[in-house]
Amino acid sequence: MAFTEAAGGANFDHPDPRYGVQTFAVRDGDEWVINGRKAYTTNASGWDDDGADIISVVCRIDETKPPAESLAIIVVEKGTPGVTFSGIIDTIGHLATNSPYVDFVDVRVPVENLIGAPGDGLALTKGSFSWTCSSIAAAAVGKMRRAFEIAYDFVSTEKRSGSVPVIDHQNAGYMLADIKTRIEVGRYFAWKAADHFDKTGGLDRELSNMSKIYNSELSVQTVYDAMRLVGVDSYGDRAPLGDIMLDVLCLPIYDGGNMGVRRRHLHEMLRTPGYDPLAAAENRLSV
Repeated sequence: MAFTEAAGGANFDHPDPRYGVQTFAVRDGDEWVINGRKAYTTNASGWDDDGADIISVVCRIDETKPPAESLAIIVVEKGTPGVTFSGIIDTIGHLATNSPYVDFVDVRVPVENLIGAPGDGLALTKGSFSWTCSSIAAAAVGKMRRAFEIAYDFVSTEKRSGSVPVIDHQNAGYMLADIKTRIEVGRYFAWKAADHFDKTGGLDRELSNMSKIYNSELSVQTVYDAMRLVGVDSYGDRAPLGDIMLDVLCLPIYDGGNMGVRRRHLHEMLRTPGYDPLAAAENRLSV
């Protein structure tokens, strides 16, 4: 299954209907007719480039109304005429997934393929983004752990023409201590966010977004510091840290970019009357 919306941060909730999502579905009898184009549609083309079994398309069903009234999610099944994959965005890292362009030209699906009701798409989209947050936070921890292991092995065994292993030098030891501390903080934050999401029935958007922001950005700094410990070898094929860096650079900007989506969601919460800054610590909803 693929969820088709640009992970970099489409402005789902722009109040002016002329902006935002530009894929539209028009009802024609017992069918929806979908037209538009999507990018960064993770794995939408499937493992065999023949299409995912199900594509959940974020679209608008009335271009004259704002997203709160018109945004919808409509399921398109594999093999539906009018769906084409017109290219792949060749990302520099995060190579385990593909990012195809998907074009919808007069794609017809039954009216019952609409998930929920018209206008529910905004809440459903935000909810689906919140669901992935702690997973990304945990992935960031995994990348940081591997970078630490590589750097630790290097400084424990390499002398770099000196008389003692690099780890015996205070600066290297202090950097390792900082890296390990960050990993543990990130690990507990990912656990807490996942637990809070479960205990709030999947409605949490605070710790979810915070953990994604914090751990993804923390991983970039942490992997970079591991590279500093290893030195120039980390920039070539003599150590795998370069590949890890290419992966973690993706984490702050995909699946709802930290600036374009995640911080915006938190800002929205902070501006909501009745916001409770201590609720998340008690596994309650903040608003």
